[in-house]
Amino acid sequence: MKKEFKPYISADQVLPEITKTSIIMGVTLAIVFGAANAYLGLRVGLTVSWDGLFLSR
Repeated sequence: MKKEFKPYISADQVLPEITKTSIIMGVTLAIVFGAANAYLGLRVGLTVSWDGLFLSR
């Protein structure tokens, strides 16, 4: 007894890749993660930065 696969979204349907929701969520997450990185960087003294590019020369 094998069930036939029925996709949730059909292949004929075209969905937008960029929406207002995706932009708002992206900006919100960028602010949250940027603030968390800045806080932890100031608190611990380590953060993700571009210093590695200059140290390699």
